Amino acid sequence: MSLRDSIGTTVGDETFEMGRVVSRTFGAIGRNWVSFFTLAVFTVVPQLILSAYLGVGVVARGKPVDLSNLGHFWGMMGIVYLAALVLNSVLQAALVHGTVSDLNGKKASFGDCLQTGLRTCFPVIGLSIVFGIALMFGFILLLVPGILMFLAWAVIVPVLVVEKTGVFGAFGRSSELTKGHRWAILGLAVVLWLISIVLSFAIMPFQSALVLPGEGILAMAPLLVINGVVSVITTTLAATGTASVYYELRSIKEGIGPEQLAAVFD
Repeated sequence: MSLRDSIGTTVGDETFEMGRVVSRTFGAIGRNWVSFFTLAVFTVVPQLILSAYLGVGVVARGKPVDLSNLGHFWGMMGIVYLAALVLNSVLQAALVHGTVSDLNGKKASFGDCLQTGLRTCFPVIGLSIVFGIALMFGFILLLVPGILMFLAWAVIVPVLVVEKTGVFGAFGRSSELTKGHRWAILGLAVVLWLISIVLSFAIMPFQSALVLPGEGILAMAPLLVINGVVSVITTTLAATGTASVYYELRSIKEGIGPEQLAAVFD
């Protein structure tokens, strides 16, 4: 298979419309911003607080991580990683539920989204672990295979949550849906990445000023708030955008619309 065949942009007469995906993404967020951002806050903020408390990943005037005890250091890193894995899995599944429900004309209630997130948390965790390991080997081999794998599996979480394919079935199904439209998906991924980079760089000059005098987590409160806002925005955009990409692919490749997907979560 040629590179062009692997990441082409169209299948038949149907075209992946990036503008339509972006419109759906921001439309779903705008109509459900209370539920979506509340979910993001509940999952992002604990990670930031834990990272700050353990001294991992936060620039502060508090006590630095004691690198003389590497076992303790890696233990703390493991706690942060596990917390992030669980919380992000809940958030991704919850926002997929909310986005698909909204695009089907249903209200994406906080309770329904959270219930789906909790119910599918462990399968999404398994999916994330397998995806991370496979992607790591893809990038170790060469950059291009890693990128192709990422694009082929771009909608594995929506596939798992909506179609209940199981962990390994989600990879094949996602590859089937994304085939022929991966250049467009890459473009959207780059846009989201650039938004994240711009937001991160925008607050970098102010990080030192945002740390209050003294030590401990209270001294880092303003910095945590700003980092939290940026993380909530970027994670919500990423999860909602992925669900919108999935919806677009189902629509253009299989003719699936609101009528067919309306009963997905019933």
